[in-house]
Order: sequence, then C-alpha cells, then structure tokens
Amino acid sequence: MIAVRVLDGVEVRREGAPVSLQPKRAVLFVYLLLEGRGRAVRRDELVALFWPDADADRGRNALRQALFGLRTALGAPAIVARGGAELAVDAGLVTCDAWALLDAVEGGAHAAVERLYRRELLATIAGVPDAPELERWLEDTRARFRRFATVSIRMLAEPAGDDPANAERRRLLERWHELAPYDESAITALVTAQLAAGDRTGAVDAYRRFAARLRVDLELEPSAALQSLVRAPLAAAAAPVRDGPPGVIARPAPVPGPAPGPAR
Repeated sequence: MIAVRVLDGVEVRREGAPVSLQPKRAVLFVYLLLEGRGRAVRRDELVALFWPDADADRGRNALRQALFGLRTALGAPAIVARGGAELAVDAGLVTCDAWALLDAVEGGAHAAVERLYRRELLATIAGVPDAPELERWLEDTRARFRRFATVSIRMLAEPAGDDPANAERRRLLERWHELAPYDESAITALVTAQLAAGDRTGAVDAYRRFAARLRVDLELEPSAALQSLVRAPLAAAAAPVRDGPPGVIARPAPVPGPAPGPAR
C-alpha cells in the first residue's frame, strides 16, 4: 500500500517506508490523485499543464520520464495506463488524506475535516516554475480545500455556546480566524470569546493584528461594530497604571502600533 499525505507538505510511504519524490513529480502525482479520482487524465492534458513551452515530442518525452520516475519510486501498478492516451491512479493501492477529507466533506463530518486539514495543500512546495496554468490549478485547489476546512471549523465553533471556559471553542475560533484572516465575523467571534474568558490582552492583540492587516493589504478599516466591541479594552490597555505610593502614577510602556506593512 502507498500512503500519501498532502495536507501539509508531501509525505509518501510505500509499505511504511518513506519515498522521496522530486518536487515536480510530486505535484504530478498529486494532480493525478486529485483530478484523476473517478476519471482518467489524458496525457496531452498533463503535457500542456506541466511542460507548456515544450513541443509535442519533448513534452511527451518529459512526461514519460516523469512517469518512469514515479513508477520506480511507487511501484509500477500505482499508475495505470488506459488505452495509451490516459492515466489514472489505482485507488486500491493508495490511501490519501486529501481523499479522506473530500469524503468527510461529502458526509458532513466536520470534526474529521478539521482533523485532516493540518496545513495548506502542498505547503512545502512554493510553486511550479514555467507552468502558469499548473500554478493556477495549485492555487485554486489550495483555496478549495481551505474553504472546506474553514466551513467545517466554523460549524464546529459556532454551536459550542458562550462558555468562557470552553478552551476547545477558542482553539477552533483561532483556527477559523487563521484560515479566514480578512473575515470580520471570524475575528469578531474570536475577540468576543477572549473577552468573555477575561483575556483582554489576547483580544486587543488579535484586533490590532486584524486592523493592521486590513489597512496594509486592503486599505480598509474594521467596521464600526467591531471597533465598538474593542473600544473599552483598547482604552483600558492604554490607561495609566497606578503602582507605588499614593499620588504617584506609573505610566505604562507605550503600546506598540500595527506592524509596518510591505513597501508598496
């Protein structure tokens, strides 16, 4: 059996032993896993995506070499040729965490989705040089899996009630905000839970990071409702602190403002 984990970096094991794949071949294998689930993938589709600048002969030769490398690493039966023009992964020989997540999404198993989505799809692969359509596929597929995880995590967090001691709910809210960093409903739910738990510092810090991100990346300000929610905690954080003999007020250290954004 071949066990594949792609919701983080790429980890491939064959009969329990780790398998090392060159990055572009790893992406090719993942493409076959995700796009070839339930259907065969045409060879000319792969050539056009992975080697767009190659002529037909060079592109087919590059694909043959990549398939030879994958079959050598994974075992020849793992990738099946169908009629000479199409390829598929033998689902009877492979398990994949991305497949399991898709099954969990279809079955409404939100806890399984949250558990399986450890990090972004192929997080350790920065990109695919000289293959813009493949790069677009990778980004779109990452966004699709991120949406699945975001919806499930929100569904798990929302019905958990307002119990300030519910640390699991706060963990889920933090993950929701991490996956949807510009979603004001996520940061509002997180800040509300932190304030209810008495974590004023955490709430203020989370709000400030969110506000800075909005200003730098989108040139927007938080809504009036969110600003109203944190107005009192912000004022308390900036208030002078009495510490020492009567009549002596120790001023707090300056509160750092938002981190500077990238140069425009």
